[in-house]
Amino acid sequence: MFGGPNDTFSFLHMAHRMFLGGETLRAATDWAAHTTHSFYVARALLALLERKTYGIYHTVSPGVPTYLEIAQYLAGQMGVPPKLIQPSTRQEIGLAAGRPKRLELSIKMWIEDFGAPLPDWKKGIADFVAERKPSARSAGPKNIRAQRPIKH
Repeated sequence: MFGGPNDTFSFLHMAHRMFLGGETLRAATDWAAHTTHSFYVARALLALLERKTYGIYHTVSPGVPTYLEIAQYLAGQMGVPPKLIQPSTRQEIGLAAGRPKRLELSIKMWIEDFGAPLPDWKKGIADFVAERKPSARSAGPKNIRAQRPIKH
C-alpha cells in the first residue's frame, strides 16, 4: 500500500524520492505483489462499513506487477530516464526479511459484492505522482467520501 500525505516509507515513496534526486534504484525482477493506493483502500473500507457486510475481502488493486515493473511505470509517469533503474534480484537487494516471490490475493468476492475492482495499480501510481506535485500538496488532503467510484 502506498500514497497519502503520511506515506514516507513505501517502496513508491522511496523510489519517487530517489528519482527526484537522480539516484539509481535497485528494483527486484523476481518479486511481485499487489500495489494499491491507500486512498482506494480507504474508500473500500467506507463502502464495507456503509453496507455493513461481513466476510474477508481483499481490497487490493488488480494486477500483480514485479517491483521492476512498478519502478519502470513510476519512472515513466515522472519522466525519469530508465537508466536510473537497476534490475536486481531479491537476493542482490538483500531484504532484511524473507518474502514470497509472488503475493497474489483473490478479489473475486469484492467484485461479486461491489460490482467492480478497485482502480488498477497503474492508475494508483499516476494518482501518487499527481498528488506529489507542488500544486496538489498545497490543495490539502482529498475528501474520501466526495469521490467514490465503488459500486454498492
